[in-house]
Amino acid sequence: MGIIFGALYYDVYDKSTESFAVLDAQMCIVMSTLMAVWLPYDVLLTFPKERKIFLRERKGGLYTSSAVYMARITADVPAHLVSAIIMALVVWGMAGLMIDPGLFTLIMIYSIIVGAAVMQLIGAISRTFEEANIYMMVVLMMSMMLGTGFVREVPSFLTWAREISIMGI
Repeated sequence: MGIIFGALYYDVYDKSTESFAVLDAQMCIVMSTLMAVWLPYDVLLTFPKERKIFLRERKGGLYTSSAVYMARITADVPAHLVSAIIMALVVWGMAGLMIDPGLFTLIMIYSIIVGAAVMQLIGAISRTFEEANIYMMVVLMMSMMLGTGFVREVPSFLTWAREISIMGI
């Protein structure tokens, strides 16, 4: 994904019009962040796949739901960190972004961890993968569309949703 976005926004500031350069740089950051949020899509499967085992072991008093949830997120963190760092450095280098590379990397790390946590939560409340997929699409698509990168001003009845939008945060 880093190479794709790096190629799309290659040398982003080398445009004939300054406003295009600024808009492309903003969209490069927004799209890269969005992809970082969506990158850990596979964690959506965790709980629906392991639900029977979890329920049997929980019924036996082995552990609480919160312990399983925290353990699953923590176990995935190293892979997510590496993915976020690689993607951030590739996009930053290819696009020639003026944002500090360390800050951009931190934004990508934060994005992938938030995305993984939200997808784990959706997977945990869903009985099947299909159900989790429906919830995830609604939550992430609404969050994406309410982020400032796509819509500058939202209708007044949706201002509350922008405040809790993953992409807004």
